[in-house]
Amino acid sequence: MIITAITPLKAIPYGNAKVIHYENGAIRLVSYTTPVVDISAEGLMYVHGLFSATTRKHISAFMREFTKYDYYTAKRCYEKNPFHGWSPKWRG
Repeated sequence: MIITAITPLKAIPYGNAKVIHYENGAIRLVSYTTPVVDISAEGLMYVHGLFSATTRKHISAFMREFTKYDYYTAKRCYEKNPFHGWSPKWRG
């Protein structure tokens, strides 16, 4: 996939979280150097893990900015789908 932009989260502009935007419309949250959440062009969400307290703050800000859901939705996605993590249509 071709990367079209790498942006900070609006709520945490100076934090160690970045959002990678791909040409096909997919987006990925990266906390420090770890991929954390992917949302496909079709709106499917994959949560790689919940990790540290700081990363959970990044997930929360990402969910508010790019979906109509919150951190707890991402947490439920991860806990209910531990082997594949995909849940349909999370884009707002």
